[in-house]
Amino acid sequence: MSGAQDDVVGCRPGHHFFDIDGREVEMPHVNIKYFPVALSETQESVLLQKVTDAVTTAFGVDEGVVSISLEPVEKDQWTERVYRPEIVNRTDVLRKVPNY
Repeated sequence: MSGAQDDVVGCRPGHHFFDIDGREVEMPHVNIKYFPVALSETQESVLLQKVTDAVTTAFGVDEGVVSISLEPVEKDQWTERVYRPEIVNRTDVLRKVPNY
């Protein structure tokens, strides 16, 4: 499949990516942190496709430029590794607030 990823030729200072015509290409990255749970290959594939679909629709980019990481975080480390640093301390970028 040909798309924006195939046309990306490099990174310039400031980590801006450009296609072969010199147009800046958006590089959305999504990091999903969650309590460890075993996902089947099908569950993971469906999750990744749905997130990819949402990101490509929202940002108007080709799916080839979207990256997604799945990062399990143990329950006893959640407050220290996720809740405080990314939810409590980053309200300026938090777009969906949890109800806990």
